[in-house]
Amino acid sequence: MRVLIIGYGIVGKNMAKIFPEADLCDPPQGLQQKPVVHDVAFICVPTPPREDGSCDTSVVEKAVRENQACVFCIKSTVPPGTTGRIARETGKACVFSP
Repeated sequence: MRVLIIGYGIVGKNMAKIFPEADLCDPPQGLQQKPVVHDVAFICVPTPPREDGSCDTSVVEKAVRENQACVFCIKSTVPPGTTGRIARETGKACVFSP
């Protein structure tokens, strides 16, 4: 199984312990994704608050759009309904797993 971990912070590093053979992607840390289709991609990126207090999900959305996987498993904190919206907008299979 080909696994991709997007985001190599606290959550991403712990996912890498579970999947030590996973490909890693975290451009700010110099980790670039390989151009292959993965079976599953775990999204472990930050979702900081905006000025109005709402959750900024733009990094999560970008991760889904810019990568190829059979299933995207969102580990990042997102508001209810975000996973379904991203799946509809991208046509990609997305699930949420806190």
